Amino acid sequence: FRHNKNAISFAGGDHDTFSFALRELSKHCQKTPSVIRKTNHWELRVTDPTVWSWLEGLGIKNNAGSHDKEIPPSILTASRSNAAVFLKGLFETDGGVEHKSIGYSSVSKTLITQVQQLLLRFGIISKVRDKHVKYKDTRRLAYVLSISTHNIDIFIREIGFFSARKNLAAAKLQQRVGERAPNLDILPLGPGFY
Repeated sequence: FRHNKNAISFAGGDHDTFSFALRELSKHCQKTPSVIRKTNHWELRVTDPTVWSWLEGLGIKNNAGSHDKEIPPSILTASRSNAAVFLKGLFETDGGVEHKSIGYSSVSKTLITQVQQLLLRFGIISKVRDKHVKYKDTRRLAYVLSISTHNIDIFIREIGFFSARKNLAAAKLQQRVGERAPNLDILPLGPGFY
C-alpha cells in the first residue's frame, strides 16, 4: 500500500484478494473506502485517519522503501492463525506458484529472513537465493525464497492463498511434485565403504 497525507491506497489484480482487503479494512473504517477499477487492477482508497492509526498500531511503517520493509513485531509474535493470514496475504501479493516451487521475492534481506523464520513456525523449510533483477535502467539485488518438495503440502494446508487462481496453481504443483520420484540421499554404510 501507499500512504500520503490524504489517503492510503491498496492495489491488487485479483478480485478475491481485493474483496478480502475491502472486507477487512471496512471493519476499521469510519468512512467507506472508495473502489476504483483500473485497466489491469483494482485500487482501494481509504481516506479515514483511523485506518492509518490502526496500521501504525500494528507496527507498519509509513512509506517504508522496498529495501527497508520488514515484518512488524506484532506479526512476528502473533498467534499461528494470525501469522498464517499475514503470510497468505504476503504470498498472494508478492509471491506465487512457479514451475517447481512456491516463491516469494523482495529486495529487503530483512523481510526475506523474517518470512523464512515465520514459515518455520509452521514446519515449512525454504531456501533463499540471490537474484539480480532489472529495475528501470539498472539491475538490483533481490532475494528469492522458494518452498519445494513436501513443504509445498504444508504450505497449502497451513497457509495457502486468498485467490482461487493461485490455490488451483498450487494444487497442480502439489500434484506434479507428488508424482516425481523422491530425491533421496544414499549413505554409504556397511562393509566395503570404509
